[in-house]
Amino acid sequence: MNSMNKIIVEVVFGIPVKKSFHYSFNADDNLDHSLLVGRRVMVPFGNFQKIGYIIGIANSTTITELKSITKIIDEKPVITEELLTLSKKIADYYFCSLGQAIEMMLSSGMRKGKTSMREMKTKEFARIMTKEEETQHETFILTEEQKNCLDLIKKSITENKNDKFLVHGTTGSGKTEVYIRAVEECINTGKTAIVLVPEISLTPQITERFQVRFPGKLAILHSRLSEGKKFHRWQDISEKRAQIVIGPRSAIFAPLENLGIIIVDEEHDSSYKQEDTPRYNAKDVALMRSEISKCVLILGSATPSLESYYETKKGNIKLIKMEKRIDNRPLPDFEVVNMKQEIEKQKRMVAISDKLRQGMENALQQGQQVMLFLNRRGYATHISCKKCGHVLKCKSCDSVLVYHFSRQELNCHWCNVKHPAPTVCPDCGSSYLKYSGKGTEKIESFINKLFPSYTVQRFDFDSTRLKGTHENILSDFKNGKIKILVGTQMITKGHDFPNVTLVGIISADTSLNIPDFRSGERTFQLITQVSGRAGRGINPGKVIVQTFVPRHYAIKASIDGNFENFFDNEMQARSQLKLPPYMHLIKIMLRGSKNEEVEKKALQLYNAFKKEAMQDKETYVYGPFQSMITKLRGYYRWNILLKTKQVSKTNELIAKVLSFEKAGISRNLVVDVDPITM
Repeated sequence: MNSMNKIIVEVVFGIPVKKSFHYSFNADDNLDHSLLVGRRVMVPFGNFQKIGYIIGIANSTTITELKSITKIIDEKPVITEELLTLSKKIADYYFCSLGQAIEMMLSSGMRKGKTSMREMKTKEFARIMTKEEETQHETFILTEEQKNCLDLIKKSITENKNDKFLVHGTTGSGKTEVYIRAVEECINTGKTAIVLVPEISLTPQITERFQVRFPGKLAILHSRLSEGKKFHRWQDISEKRAQIVIGPRSAIFAPLENLGIIIVDEEHDSSYKQEDTPRYNAKDVALMRSEISKCVLILGSATPSLESYYETKKGNIKLIKMEKRIDNRPLPDFEVVNMKQEIEKQKRMVAISDKLRQGMENALQQGQQVMLFLNRRGYATHISCKKCGHVLKCKSCDSVLVYHFSRQELNCHWCNVKHPAPTVCPDCGSSYLKYSGKGTEKIESFINKLFPSYTVQRFDFDSTRLKGTHENILSDFKNGKIKILVGTQMITKGHDFPNVTLVGIISADTSLNIPDFRSGERTFQLITQVSGRAGRGINPGKVIVQTFVPRHYAIKASIDGNFENFFDNEMQARSQLKLPPYMHLIKIMLRGSKNEEVEKKALQLYNAFKKEAMQDKETYVYGPFQSMITKLRGYYRWNILLKTKQVSKTNELIAKVLSFEKAGISRNLVVDVDPITM
């Protein structure tokens, strides 16, 4: 009979506490202790039983009365050695606990201690294809640019190098085919692959192409899967029934072994940033994981982030350009409409210029399709009283309420509170209410009246709430049932509709008016991306851009297709202001129900940070200042901004200050490293 040996294990929990806890475990002498690391356990924690994660074996402990593990949940580790190393990097960089970083990698069923779950037998958009579903796929002849790009990537794969590439490929240049063949190379050499896409439901075409090319080898992960399916996907990947994982940001944590390549498609997209703790960016985590696994990393975009492009200038990432479209199809022609002059000409406010209306008529009469882009939802963007000037705002947030005509209600786009549309002013009782501004719903209504003979469909968050509506709308548009598609930035993401010859940008200035240092970059990206939907078939494309500031460098560079010019202009300003990519930003946000108390605490913390930074001399402290949306879901929000070149060193400073100030890392204090919103 084997004897039992008491060992001490280190356990962490998914709570904001940056330390591990010691527990004892009676182990069989023949047990390999290293096999305990990465397993889930049930342990006593205070007066409760809690699920934790074993991260190591301790030689000794200072605790006199050591509690014992109640139960080891798993027969083998659910967190691999590679993922444990990655979680430690995430915890250090994104200022969270190791337990929070580990727990983020698991499905909610696994976080609850489940070892099995019933998988609902429903028809899902995302699944693992079986070998019986294998179909013939189209054979593509690579362009010279595609061949050159692929040769460089294949060389790194076969030589087992940890090379990093930025594929700067214009819209329609064939980046997806390069991704597929690079993954194919990995699979043929016995390796695995992760492909990240911004939002799985908005990029069905790339997932469909992977499904066809890799039947029986692909697992697709996304938030719309049931918990049972998420659990089973994890098991399929963990037990090596899938060699390729495709999905949005959380797919970077798939428990694949022997990784050969990680691909981040549309690497510039803000969807890769997680807005809950741990507030990681999947693109940067992909970089961490590629270095741990020593595999190839590909970042792809027609509009790379300035951070990624800057790294190519420094030589840390290899730049590959693909400047020609497939079959040498021309890029769309641009026509700019100065809306100041249009309003003067028509002597009234207009949403659709004469040029855009005429362009739509021409395209539709020739049997072609049109996409209209406006990055605002709703019918009217705000309602005010003509008599007293009162503007209807959300009581829980410092934001105006948006009017939605189809639902006859007011909606806060921040907290999603809804109110019936008013008939009188809630402040003075006057019935003289003014509905101002325009959103996609208003444009849809106007276009329906302007072109009653053609089918118009809106594609935004409101029109795609119900399950399956994303796919149905995109399918109907691709099949020609819908002639005019009106949408927000959702229509910019990787869609390929060969019959779209005209793209109309209703208001190119919308994102420029946001008080954020990235507003110019986002404007350039949105215009370039949505313009790329035009002329991807045999007919040439055209883009009509409506703007009040046609000479703004971001708008001009996007129209000229001159990324380098935009990069130079933007980087000059970023350098002077010590903004990314020259320095990292860390946002400390405090929130509370009483504005005065939050402001007082923010000032107290600011002074403490300022005092520590004087000794550091490499960290700059700014603030305190209110968030752009000062009140959100009933909480007032104040920010302190830190600028640094060394995140790890500044995180130590933050930990020191928060410990001294006894502020803690609670739900009312958020540390956001590399934030994308202010």
